[in-house]
Amino acid sequence: MIRPRIEAYAQGGKVSLEIDRFPDVCPVCKTGNEFIDCYAYYFVESNGPTVEHRLQVVFRCPRQKCQSLFFGIYTGNYLCLDVTGVKVYTEKKTFPEPIPEISEKFPIIYNQALKAENNGLDEIDGAGYGKALEFLVKDYLIYLDHTKEDEIRKSKRLGVLIKEFSDTNMQITASRAAWLRNDEVHYEREWKEADVTNLKELIELTVSHIRNAELTKKYAIDMDPDKNKEENKQE
Repeated sequence: MIRPRIEAYAQGGKVSLEIDRFPDVCPVCKTGNEFIDCYAYYFVESNGPTVEHRLQVVFRCPRQKCQSLFFGIYTGNYLCLDVTGVKVYTEKKTFPEPIPEISEKFPIIYNQALKAENNGLDEIDGAGYGKALEFLVKDYLIYLDHTKEDEIRKSKRLGVLIKEFSDTNMQITASRAAWLRNDEVHYEREWKEADVTNLKELIELTVSHIRNAELTKKYAIDMDPDKNKEENKQE
């Protein structure tokens, strides 16, 4: 079996090296392809009696919708592909109107947490989702009553704020999300059977309840039969 080769920079010039294989799946878009090696660097590091061979290769995904760069790291005397993928791109989750209008920062924070999750930062992604929830709840309450803005901004008791929602389903999902949010930032977990997936589901349900409530109000106003009768009379 003929092993593939890569031209790499090294101390003293360039070298041609045999590797065990090229990566066969892009770690960003999860699509198989023939990847383009953009740059490679090879070095040998001595640590006492141990000699470490390391080849680092920057690959580019040729898929039109991806075009992401990622690392292939080869180690050992045989230069086996040991690690692939420093994921630097995550497709953003979009939230329908009126959510971005209600809370401008909620989608930003949520997508940063999503990026952390997709990059394997599982000790901090939950805290990010929890922060997104706090902004969503506070911004929505301010949206409903601007006279309480200062009070809502300064409040550190998210559970108390959630009780101000008049919609029961909204209260249920937001309060459960707040419980899991606390688990993500505290040393001991109270809800040991739940994880960040459940937190995300509860946030998405809360988003859905908020959107349903606001769209219902919109259509109740826009399609008010009394208002329609009055407009028809004027015509």
